[in-house]
Amino acid sequence: NQSILNNHPELNTYLCENIASVFDKYVYSLFALENYYAGEGAQASAMRQVDLEQAHPLFKQYNESLNTQNTIGVRVRSFVNRTVRSCKLT
Repeated sequence: NQSILNNHPELNTYLCENIASVFDKYVYSLFALENYYAGEGAQASAMRQVDLEQAHPLFKQYNESLNTQNTIGVRVRSFVNRTVRSCKLT
């Protein structure tokens, strides 16, 4: 509930930091899976890539909407800030 988070800045910061930490691990895990499938050959990798993105729409949204020039950590925090209105991670 955004109103609760807006009225409790310490709780909001705690939750936003934890969301970013968990999502960071989620992103790294999916990249590791992609790297694993890339070792099986280009055709298998392309098929697995599509499957991963379809099975994980949050990852697809994250991957398509951010500046890939940034580090994963910066991209994760930016994504969390945009997805959870009360988050203002730096």
